Amino acid sequence: HDHNHYHDHDHDQKNGAGPSTIKNTRYMPKHLLPLAGRPIIHHLLEHCIGVGMERIIIAIGADDHQVTKSSLVQMGCATDTDTDTCNDTGTPRTTGTTSTTPSPRQETNTNEESAPDPTDIQSDTTEFKYGHTSITVIVMPKECNGSADAMRCIIAANIIESQSHVMVMPADLVLYGNMTDAATASASASATASATATASNDNNVGDPEQDHVIVDALGSLADVHRREYRVGVEKGMPLGMSLLLADVGEEDESGVPLKESSKAKKGGIAREVGDIEYIGISTIGNKNRPPTQRIILKQSKYSVEDIENTGATPKLHIPKARLHKASNQVHMTTLIKTAWSDLHVYCFSPWVLNVLVVKKNMKDLDKDLIPFLVSRQFRGLKACFRVMMKGGKGQKKVSSSSVYEDKFKKGSDCTSKEKVEEEKEAMEALTRTMRDLNFFKDGGEDGDDDVGDANYDCDVDSDDNYPFLVCAKVLSREYSKLSLRASTLPAYTYACREVVAQAIAASKTVDEKELKIGPGTGAGTITGRDLGTLYLPENTSVNTKFNTITLPEANIGEKVQIKSSTIGRGVVIGRGCRLNNVVVHDNVTIGENCILQNSNISQGSIIGSNCNLNDCQVGLNAEVPTGTKAKGDSF
Repeated sequence: HDHNHYHDHDHDQKNGAGPSTIKNTRYMPKHLLPLAGRPIIHHLLEHCIGVGMERIIIAIGADDHQVTKSSLVQMGCATDTDTDTCNDTGTPRTTGTTSTTPSPRQETNTNEESAPDPTDIQSDTTEFKYGHTSITVIVMPKECNGSADAMRCIIAANIIESQSHVMVMPADLVLYGNMTDAATASASASATASATATASNDNNVGDPEQDHVIVDALGSLADVHRREYRVGVEKGMPLGMSLLLADVGEEDESGVPLKESSKAKKGGIAREVGDIEYIGISTIGNKNRPPTQRIILKQSKYSVEDIENTGATPKLHIPKARLHKASNQVHMTTLIKTAWSDLHVYCFSPWVLNVLVVKKNMKDLDKDLIPFLVSRQFRGLKACFRVMMKGGKGQKKVSSSSVYEDKFKKGSDCTSKEKVEEEKEAMEALTRTMRDLNFFKDGGEDGDDDVGDANYDCDVDSDDNYPFLVCAKVLSREYSKLSLRASTLPAYTYACREVVAQAIAASKTVDEKELKIGPGTGAGTITGRDLGTLYLPENTSVNTKFNTITLPEANIGEKVQIKSSTIGRGVVIGRGCRLNNVVVHDNVTIGENCILQNSNISQGSIIGSNCNLNDCQVGLNAEVPTGTKAKGDSF
């Protein structure tokens, strides 16, 4: 999902993004920016399909009604009009606009005076087929203000089957890390085999960054999630979620960690302060299975070091309970680092979706839900669903339905009435969760297992509150080099350069015309696909000496030098130009004797002769006057 920074295709709306986002996305979502000649989301979808995913949901912004859908058709997807008409739950599967009916997880109490609930608004959904994979595109309403809102809209649209585990990822995700790890050069592309191999060989208890060979990151994360969930339910400590972390740390010759500015000078990516986090992982050894990597801390560096210019030394505060309870294990070590980076790839257990529906104040998964789960995991399931009533001195017990009704009658104002309804909804969600996890003591029939019954102590501080786990899969440092989000201009340029360079170095570039396309329902099925191979558009020219690819119909003049760059379709480059680390989109015209470095040139733009651009971005259909010299500017 990539809800932010969507812009009207006819340029009717301006970009309201921050300074670090890609400005030229005013004409397209950033996940449609080209990577090696093909949209980023095409690479990601084919990776997901390659690891065996059969159900994919794409949440797009309200301004993107046709661009992403048209891109899927160009990829080879077919609208699902001639296939089965019902999904696995028996709900009619339709193409086009569908009504948004509340799911069993959601029983919303509407209030005329409150802001519109995005889950109450009709969503436009379109079904596609790509071989055996079903792809649903759902348009988020304008009232959707973040990734958590988007998840609630998807849940309300009844397109997630009941009791499903969900893997959420950003649409601008780049996953080519297996090309950078030499040990994976001859590995199989089978997701199941790779996940099994990783699970069986991973015996490093001390340091989660010392990871074994990972053939595919998503399969490895799914393997961790399945294993920890199964074991957790058996032991009464369910898994809440698993997340994917990249190791982006680097050291100098003396082993001293490099600063972010030093990484950029070496050609890497410098993270902004707001993207750096203190992440603590307790690695717990297990006898008959790989160690459990439990996240006990996840806090932004900015919030830790923001001490109001007092000059005091920043202090990292960790509740004792997290360390004491986490250390109640054998062979346990805890590490806290800022070198781990959150890729925003999350696996959620079904019961966490119940929490998300109840906690309507949460807007973003990474900023709201993830820190909430990390902080609540030792307090337990009931602490996640709990909504405290104000005014009740010393009140800790969660009340049963009859007490709810009494409070409702006594409520003298709208606020109290809303609070009672919120608590009631939270109680019902908790009841469903406990039933689904088989955590009721009496195992009674429906109606006999109310969480507020005397059989079950619901004190949030009781021993039966069922702590849960938040786990992580940490990618190796080599794999992490090409596992990133292309969400900023430096990251996008880095991905375009390094993906091509690493693919050429590993001899992993293949022309799309060599793909075997098999029969399907209105679409092709890619067979024999290698997850570590970069598939290029047909008739793409590859310069292995200078790590450059040139797409068809490009016209390159005499005495032109191009290094570490991607040249799009229909591009015209004049005589005597020099390009280094430049991404040139389709139908761009560059005059003679130009010098371009570390820049992004958008579709249809024109650059006059004798220009010298360094660290610049040129927008859609922009014109750069002849003789322009600029560094770090936007046109």
